[in-house]
Amino acid sequence: LSFKALALFCIQYCYRFGNTTRSRPGQLALLKRANREAGHTYISEADEARLQDVISGLKKFDRTAPRRKLPMTADLLARVESFLPLSTQSGFQVATMQRVAHDGLLRGSELVQLKRGHCQWSADGDSVTIMIHLSKANKVGPPEPVTLINYGPSSAVAYLKEYWRGLNMSEQPANAPLWPKLGHARRVPLTKNDFVKAARQA
Repeated sequence: LSFKALALFCIQYCYRFGNTTRSRPGQLALLKRANREAGHTYISEADEARLQDVISGLKKFDRTAPRRKLPMTADLLARVESFLPLSTQSGFQVATMQRVAHDGLLRGSELVQLKRGHCQWSADGDSVTIMIHLSKANKVGPPEPVTLINYGPSSAVAYLKEYWRGLNMSEQPANAPLWPKLGHARRVPLTKNDFVKAARQA
């Protein structure tokens, strides 16, 4: 596969089916997995970012009816965060989860299952690879890596670094939940409903 081939596939699919951009992330995830299982090298991280730019551009021409679940855009995240108590651990936790889900294209169920050991930081701390062990598209296969890159103060990496320090995650065991319910004596993981409820309230 190449960036050009994937970009043309997305453009032709959208043109054929009335400019819809639905199912793009899921289809690209399946292509990536199949490519890896065949022993081939997938496109570079830079080309993956370029491909997301192509899809974002196609969405401007998407005239299909809106789905019940609207995408969490960067603007929407900023609006939600303006109503979150970012100075508290719980508020910053929800904001960090939203940023990680947004930048990593993760579903809520994939997000809440993460543990400290699933995160592998680069030597310079400017990127982190998260291993997704179970997802809607991958229930039996090997864990899928999702790499997040620091592109500025609003990136998921910038948020996660601050969150990591605040909860002293480096000292936690590998099986400790990445998103614990704060205030509990035991390391109880936050549930999807906890996360969604907090975001919706904001």
